[in-house]
Amino acid sequence: MQSFELQIGSMHCNGCALRLEQMLKRVSGVSAVKVSYQDGQARLIIDPDATSPEKLVALVTDAGFTAKTTLEGRRHDEHRT
Repeated sequence: MQSFELQIGSMHCNGCALRLEQMLKRVSGVSAVKVSYQDGQARLIIDPDATSPEKLVALVTDAGFTAKTTLEGRRHDEHRT
């Protein structure tokens, strides 16, 4: 699993954040997402074999917002000891 953050612009209210969060939760390969209007960002955990930060940036942009990755490449070890 991979975690990263998207910096999101053009959100005008908590409704925008909720709409984005619901949209991103439906994407195959997204296992967790939290969008914050106050912070202007989304925190996501994805399966990099099923989707990518670039694909999610494109989806957010297509929905009428601006987006760019701010943290990329952190992987969660599924076999922690």
